[in-house]
Amino acid sequence: MKTLKLFIVLILIFTVVAFIPAKSQNYGDVIDSTLTKYSPKRKDYAIVVDYNLGIFSERLFVINIKTKEIVIQSKVSHAFNSGLIYATDFSNTSGTNKTCVGVFQTENTKVGGFGYSMVINGLDYGVNDNAKNRAIIFHSNKLMKTQWSNGCFATDEKINKQIIDLTHNGCLVIVLSDKK
Repeated sequence: MKTLKLFIVLILIFTVVAFIPAKSQNYGDVIDSTLTKYSPKRKDYAIVVDYNLGIFSERLFVINIKTKEIVIQSKVSHAFNSGLIYATDFSNTSGTNKTCVGVFQTENTKVGGFGYSMVINGLDYGVNDNAKNRAIIFHSNKLMKTQWSNGCFATDEKINKQIIDLTHNGCLVIVLSDKK
């Protein structure tokens, strides 16, 4: 009985912590250093995905590089195989159905199985350079059966279109995690 009570208390604490809204952080320094290192085609917007935040938090930020303002903020999926609430287990390997971290560059848009989507290319050798071959993309979560993806960046359909329209063809996507 004591063990069951302890288990319930731990679940309640974990659930409460997972639903605490994220505080907006200043990602300007991360963007600046990443721009210097990778020199993307476009230098007007960057996407930051902060997997240090839980799946119920708004953890995707589209940032205007010149003003450092967040212009879009959204919840975004991670792969179930990478963790339940927090993404903590990452992979670059096909078939793992895990999330990738590192730096990506946005490419073209397309319409596929999840509707309007955006292709990305991983820029970090051995960390995410297999993302394009794995078909890791930005897409809507409308057709997903769960909140978790198989590694893609899935957002609400209305936000997804805004993100893609604003950032396709050459913006950086910086995916952060202290667990990598």
